[in-house]
Amino acid sequence: MKGAVAAMVAAAVAMGAVGARAEALDCSCKATCLATGDPHMTDFYGQEWDQDATPGKVLTLYSVDGFAVTALIGHHYRITEVQFGDKSFDTSSCDDPATSSFTSSATIGASGEVTIRAACATADGSSHLNVELDKSDTGAEADFAAMEQAANSSGLCQQGPDARRRLRSRALS
Repeated sequence: MKGAVAAMVAAAVAMGAVGARAEALDCSCKATCLATGDPHMTDFYGQEWDQDATPGKVLTLYSVDGFAVTALIGHHYRITEVQFGDKSFDTSSCDDPATSSFTSSATIGASGEVTIRAACATADGSSHLNVELDKSDTGAEADFAAMEQAANSSGLCQQGPDARRRLRSRALS
């Protein structure tokens, strides 16, 4: 009788009915993107490059679910204004030390948060903004990249200059 019970338990375990359970992945991930100078970019994955930009151009740093973070390129090819959702910060605030930086956060969807820090800097005799963007995700995907891909996010912080290669390699794996 013991042998029959042991055989039944072994068969149930093999079928996944006993002793085995599916567990959802629980990833709490955070990544940082930087846009500094004229602009030197570092995306969420650590890839660095100098972004081609002309005065008057608007760069989308990050976008997901109707929420966007953009940067306006001004004189000397540097960032002079950032738009964070419905909030804006520009170099007109740089003359007063009390208002020379901007920090704001927004909850995106059910499991993500974006925080921006923009600070005034001076080069070539004029003010510009250095931008740091933190994105955190919590969810059932394997890692930050998988969560961002599932959210269908876009922008320079998410994709960098070699987006096609990176997205193609994700699709193949």
